[in-house]
Amino acid sequence: MNTEENDIIKILITKHLTGEASVEEENQLNEWKALDSANQDLLDRYKKVYDLVQEQGTSQEFEINLDKEWERFLTETQEETPTIPIDANSSSQKPWLRIAAVISFLIISAFAANYFLDKNDPIVYQTAENTLTIKLPDGSIVDLNQNSKLVYDQYFGKSNRTISLSGEGFFEVQSDKFNPFTIEINQIKIEVVGTKFNVSGYGASETIEVIVEEGLVNFSADKSTVELSAGEKGVYTKSLQQLRETPNDDINFISWKTKKIVFTNSKLPEVVETLNKVYGDRIIITSDISDSCEVTVTFNQQNLEAVLNVLKTTLNLTFRNIDNRIEIVDAECE
Repeated sequence: MNTEENDIIKILITKHLTGEASVEEENQLNEWKALDSANQDLLDRYKKVYDLVQEQGTSQEFEINLDKEWERFLTETQEETPTIPIDANSSSQKPWLRIAAVISFLIISAFAANYFLDKNDPIVYQTAENTLTIKLPDGSIVDLNQNSKLVYDQYFGKSNRTISLSGEGFFEVQSDKFNPFTIEINQIKIEVVGTKFNVSGYGASETIEVIVEEGLVNFSADKSTVELSAGEKGVYTKSLQQLRETPNDDINFISWKTKKIVFTNSKLPEVVETLNKVYGDRIIITSDISDSCEVTVTFNQQNLEAVLNVLKTTLNLTFRNIDNRIEIVDAECE
């Protein structure tokens, strides 16, 4: 959108907010909204600022010199040739023009928009049956697993590097020894300077786990702290309020992210547990399966159907699909 088109949209939005838009102008605005969902989001933000000005415009914090901003608005608009004509002499009969000065001052200024709209609004990322890669303001990268939520405030990367997590995420944290990176899960705290690690802390799970791939991680809970290095795992058991450190023996701990799964003499229950973590499906074993049902195989980026076909052939499995569940009802792998 060029500068002239941008000015027209600003005027249409202002007239819409002040109730001065004609039917034709409302239609123009509706066409613009339909072009991109981001346009509706922008209009919502404008309305939020406008409502704040209406509600708090007389307070000292929100006080604005209307005449000064009106003159500034006229100066800026006269520098170009807008498609919609503006008659400065009739401004007293068109209140939306004077309000446009305030709207321009508050909204078009990135600082003001952030001040009014984002001062107290947290940034929230949430997944459902999808995963999501997020680049944080400090340059750190987070891969968020299914059914997970990540929240941080507007000062992240400036006065703090604190986030809250529900669910699971793999973190690649940019180093900053003067501003540690902190993850909070209820009363649990995970603190790092710069490293790569996985955190699993679903609300329904009995445990919260941290597995370190690179660097050092401090894992704190109930006044206890363990320092984890690469290849180590920290496990907090909620019911026991117990924090312990162990070697990590799960080579598939980030298979949900990489979709690379390695099974080496793995028993079928272990295989099913891993597949449920990676693909989010409910695979269950409904019959007694011999301990001799083991598999050694590597999957790399295959979908669940392809994986199940390999297992079916390898272990002579019989599947049944019932109510969005995949049931293993038989295995002839003795």
